[in-house]
Amino acid sequence: MKVTHYKNQGGGEEPEEDNQYGRSFVRILRKEPRESIGSGFLVDETHIITCAHVVAQALHNADKCPPPKSQEYVTIDFPFFANVPDLSAYVVQWKPYRTDPHQGEQDDIAILALTDDSAATITSISAADRPAPADVVECGRLKGHSFEVYGYPAGYKADGAYAFGIIQNRKANRRYQTQSSMLEGGAKVQKGFSGAPVFDTEAHGIVGIIVQSMLEDSTATIIPNELLAAVWDELKASTRTTVCEPTSSNMVFLSYARSDRKMVEQLYDRLRSSGFRPWMDVRDLFPGELWEHALTRALNQSDFFIACLSQNSVDRRGILQLEIGKALCKLETMLSDDIYLIPVRLDEVNVPDSLRKLQWIDLFDSAGCRKLEKALQEGIKRRTL
Repeated sequence: MKVTHYKNQGGGEEPEEDNQYGRSFVRILRKEPRESIGSGFLVDETHIITCAHVVAQALHNADKCPPPKSQEYVTIDFPFFANVPDLSAYVVQWKPYRTDPHQGEQDDIAILALTDDSAATITSISAADRPAPADVVECGRLKGHSFEVYGYPAGYKADGAYAFGIIQNRKANRRYQTQSSMLEGGAKVQKGFSGAPVFDTEAHGIVGIIVQSMLEDSTATIIPNELLAAVWDELKASTRTTVCEPTSSNMVFLSYARSDRKMVEQLYDRLRSSGFRPWMDVRDLFPGELWEHALTRALNQSDFFIACLSQNSVDRRGILQLEIGKALCKLETMLSDDIYLIPVRLDEVNVPDSLRKLQWIDLFDSAGCRKLEKALQEGIKRRTL
């Protein structure tokens, strides 16, 4: 279950009361023919943050253009509000895309202001039924956080589509790389998502905008709020600072069948006593938590995935098989030398074909636990090189 909820993906109905994301979401349109180009978000009552190349596409059907003139108006709408018509905005801050020989891609940020008539249209609507500024957050570390984003890629130009994934490493240019996940029914982050506000499910707020995507490997780039604020200083006044606990600290996800719970709990205790941070549903889920969401979040944040295999589990459908499938997808995004998914045999079971390419460990062997700990330590070492 997602943190944000929508009544209608395309904007036919008003957003649900708790949908702060939808209340601030802005679509950037080309006027003739009317077409979705990208997105942005309402940062205060009258200003919108988006990508400069999105504005250039909307105005001139080009990725780059000179600074737009004051009389050049960008057509926008609030797609989650059926009662808000198309509105107009103009550019008040322009930082077009450029490259730096040392730090790579830079800028590609535009700040728009609603025209007086457009601002009056919004304020004429009751506060409960009109768009509202985004909940913008700053939490320092973003790596490992799950994110949600909404956009208008090819095939979804009319109704839009969700995309989900994980925020990965911070790059030299202080932007973050992301990895899309197709496991939760969403689209890939691709052309059509540019400018879209990124909702961080750990910080519970907007942490930046999508600026660039690479279709071939499902990755994209986020301009975080700190870089947006360097262009639009007023953003700082709207930003809520929150403390996010580190999402990754040698975290080891334990995937197992219920019938093997006792043996896996012993492994959990052994790993914990050895300084690792094991995660197991029966030990780490809180009463009242949405277990499916918590499992997905823990799997996404984990440094390692241990597939506990036994004759009780490998030939049976269930959560274990689903979790292994997700871990295999995550493994595909890693370097070939990374150690992440480790099959662990609890008895002399045949390892499934999907895991046979990976070296496994026999936990029933007297040296099994030591071998596992050594593998985890080697995995940590390789990621710090």
